[in-house]
Amino acid sequence: MSFVGIDISKDFFSFFFDNSLKGILPNSIDGYESLVSLFPDKSTSFVLESTGVYSKNLFGFLFSHGFKNLFYVSPFDVSKTRKILNLPKTDKLDAILIQKVALKFPEKLVPFLPNESFFISLKELTRFRFYLSSQLVKEKTYLANLISSYFPGLSSNLNLSNTLLNILSDYSAEDIVNMSIDELFDIVSSLSKKRLNIDFTKKLKSIISKVYRSTLNDFNTANFTISLTFDRVKLLKSQIKSIDKQLKFYFDRLNTTLHTIPGISVVLAVSIISEIVDINRFKSHSKLASYAGLRWDLNDSGKVVNNHKSLSKKGNKYLRYYLYQAASSAIRFDPVLRDYYKSKRNEGKAHKAAVVLTARKLVRSIYYMLKNNVPYKPFETTHVSN
Repeated sequence: MSFVGIDISKDFFSFFFDNSLKGILPNSIDGYESLVSLFPDKSTSFVLESTGVYSKNLFGFLFSHGFKNLFYVSPFDVSKTRKILNLPKTDKLDAILIQKVALKFPEKLVPFLPNESFFISLKELTRFRFYLSSQLVKEKTYLANLISSYFPGLSSNLNLSNTLLNILSDYSAEDIVNMSIDELFDIVSSLSKKRLNIDFTKKLKSIISKVYRSTLNDFNTANFTISLTFDRVKLLKSQIKSIDKQLKFYFDRLNTTLHTIPGISVVLAVSIISEIVDINRFKSHSKLASYAGLRWDLNDSGKVVNNHKSLSKKGNKYLRYYLYQAASSAIRFDPVLRDYYKSKRNEGKAHKAAVVLTARKLVRSIYYMLKNNVPYKPFETTHVSN
């Protein structure tokens, strides 16, 4: 089989079939039409690097115009071949390189699926949620550091609850110092819906008063920066909540049982599927685990360097993160996986290494569940060989 190698970017894509059929076209409908006019034979095979973001429109166009031989090649295989051939990274060369990889490793090609636009949209949404969640962690950390900087000892004595954050956002240190205990308690009681008592109020007033009288901090700036940062935290939480509602609609269209794994939410189940797409792409659960990169880096002798080291950077980082989170959650709710995790800890494994090994065990169940569309049964699904 011969291939047209394509390397696509935001504005342009290069293509290569042979020295007489190659070039660069705009990444637009006009460019797609020009490509079709150059290759009128519907049996032509096209291959793209599986970056996903820009490829979906081109492959969607080609598929809707009767082209069925559409394939993806792994970015890892492209990078590996580039290093072997000692080639620089340029768009013109990448189109040639992608074709070379397709010819050399045809068994590794992943076919474009007719329903792929659904999964690409789902993947974009789950990855956007991943991005927002990462930003939320950073904003929360920054907010905690701000409060520790302006009010030393406050966070170690009182939890940074929404009630406390709202008070620090809405009232300056001077306001709190000048309030009576009763006035402050009314605010605390209202914001916490009567969950926090007078002891919390007294401790808050005492700590703020001591800091206010004993430091040279600019507490107007403190109130301003804490308020703005807390607003960003609330915005990110609101956006993530909106995405979760949207993901519920996707879940309703998926015929999946992954949410039956103890501790696995609908959002996490959908996120895992968004990266796997079609379980038939993987010949075994070990192939799926390898695709996610659930392994430690090895030294030259093939041994694990250190179980305290970071995970390998190779593989799908999103799927790796989702599976790690799934294992972390399942350990708390599923006795089989919890016992397995504890056994690894007893062997001297670090916490992260033990969770990764548990995730690999969980992958066996996920593989079996997706292959057979059955609910989670740990004793039945974790003893299969594939």
